[in-house]
Amino acid sequence: MPSLQEQYDDAMFDFSTADYDRAIEKLKAVLAEDPQHFDAQLSLGMAYYRKGDYATAIAEGHKAEKMKPGAVLHEGGQ
Repeated sequence: MPSLQEQYDDAMFDFSTADYDRAIEKLKAVLAEDPQHFDAQLSLGMAYYRKGDYATAIAEGHKAEKMKPGAVLHEGGQ
C-alpha cells in the first residue's frame, strides 16, 4: 500500500489536473488514516472551493485552521 505521503501526492496530482472529485476522495482517504494531516485538510478545503462548494470549503478550512491556529489560510496568497 502506498505511504500516506504518496497518497497525498497522488491526490494533489488530481487537484493539479482539475479532477477535484478524485482529489477530494483521495484526500478524505488520507484524513481517514491520519485525521491530523494538515496539508490534506487544507487541500480538501481548497478542492471544494475550486468546485464552487463554498460552504463545504469554509467548513473544511476551519478544520485546518483548528489544527494550526494562526496559519495563513487563503486562496491566492497575499
